[in-house]
Amino acid sequence: EGANLRADLDREAVVALPAAQLEVKSIDSISRVRPGRIAVEARAEGGGAVWTLRYELDVVKRERWYVRSIQTNPTERKSQ
Repeated sequence: EGANLRADLDREAVVALPAAQLEVKSIDSISRVRPGRIAVEARAEGGGAVWTLRYELDVVKRERWYVRSIQTNPTERKSQ
């Protein structure tokens, strides 16, 4: 949700939200890609499909962690 995401964005971050809303069912893994970048794998449902989403987030730490950018790599599997 955009309002929740904005609370965690760096003040200079620009993020485009998808047109279709998905419901997150699980966070399957969180890993460090390199300093300042993490990867998150999640499972979500929407529009009759189950999606496995992998987000790479550039992050910065000030008084707490903030997201600077998000890259995605979604795959779709039709629900039966």
